[in-house]
Amino acid sequence: MTADDETQKRRRRTDAYCRMWALPLPDIPSPVLTAEAVSIRAAANVRVHTLLQCLLGLKGQGLSQREVFAFADAYGLWEAMNVEEHDYVLDDASGRSVDVQMAWRYERVNVLLWALARVRHLHLPDQVVDPAAMLSAALPALTDPSIASLRAKTDLVDAADLAIRLEALAAAGVGTLNRGVVHERAQAFRWLCPPVCS
Repeated sequence: MTADDETQKRRRRTDAYCRMWALPLPDIPSPVLTAEAVSIRAAANVRVHTLLQCLLGLKGQGLSQREVFAFADAYGLWEAMNVEEHDYVLDDASGRSVDVQMAWRYERVNVLLWALARVRHLHLPDQVVDPAAMLSAALPALTDPSIASLRAKTDLVDAADLAIRLEALAAAGVGTLNRGVVHERAQAFRWLCPPVCS
């Protein structure tokens, strides 16, 4: 399959989802993503990053510093943090607005669990996930270091393309899309499917 064929097939699939969800077709030039233009993070890295996003969400919801440090230590998350995340985890007085922003990371967890085939579907992003239900189902699986596979690259790139297109619709205030959910979903896919370095 040529890159053009892949792009057209992906665009048709995205358009089909938009029609199913009664959304207008995103007016974004093709291609947004192609499989040859992105790489996919390794499953082991995705597992650790998912645990990190869980930690950030938990701290945002009020997990104590002692519990935050214990969680980070237990799963070896310190080295996985970027500077912003590290500073947030160390700050015991980050402020309510930052905590709320970090609590949104549960939406990224949902995407990453889907990539790890621990969530069956990514539904229309019009409602926030239920963190308690997701964590009770997810954490036992995520703590197993033997997780070794992700969904197929084409499935990941298809879903990433859809997420980025939905982000454009949400920014325009279209439909019942939840802008926060859509943004976090797109951010999760941007991390999961980074551009190939030229």
